[in-house]
Amino acid sequence: AQPDAERIYRDNCASCHGASRLGGTGPALIPETLSRLRGDALTTAISQGRAQTQMPAFAGTLSEGDIAAVAAYIQR
Repeated sequence: AQPDAERIYRDNCASCHGASRLGGTGPALIPETLSRLRGDALTTAISQGRAQTQMPAFAGTLSEGDIAAVAAYIQR
């Protein structure tokens, strides 16, 4: 079954990045603000977190497929 990227986002990302992805304690996650985090850089940021920020690593929480699905979701 295909991962439910919207549910994954809602459950793991929305509390910091906002339900509409327009930001909160974390930055907005819309295509215009993700220009430097494309492809592998984006999935790496989700998997490993981001140093010097409040972005946690999700590799221990989400599967690779879930991470790929939510990365694709936030790039739309």
